[in-house]
Amino acid sequence: MRLLKKEWLTSHGKNNILGKVAREEGRLKGFIQFGPTKLYPQQFNYKSGPVSPDAMLITCLFIAKEYRRRGLARLLLSLAEEVAQQYNYAAIEAFARKGSTDNPSGPIELFLAYGFEILKNDEEFPLVRKVL
Repeated sequence: MRLLKKEWLTSHGKNNILGKVAREEGRLKGFIQFGPTKLYPQQFNYKSGPVSPDAMLITCLFIAKEYRRRGLARLLLSLAEEVAQQYNYAAIEAFARKGSTDNPSGPIELFLAYGFEILKNDEEFPLVRKVL
């Protein structure tokens, strides 16, 4: 996997292409991690996987508690969407989490509010997709 990430960085540059970080005065407010599906073999461990071959995968979306409900998650999702469009992906997908806001993948309610649809349902981690 390390080699694949190195290939991705080499072919797509090193300007935060695998994620975006939101900081304020050096303090972490939130971040989003994403990339080509081949970089994330753990996608096959999800009951609702794997991710579609035409999609870029969002693997982590985190917002610090004190910065939640201020539009930061939507901003980070829009930045990931821009990168996906720039590299001609047809969609972005994520394994959203049901029933918890404290998880690395992000709550399903957030993704649905941002225009994602459930592609493959699961009781804990449905696969959600937004066509670009």
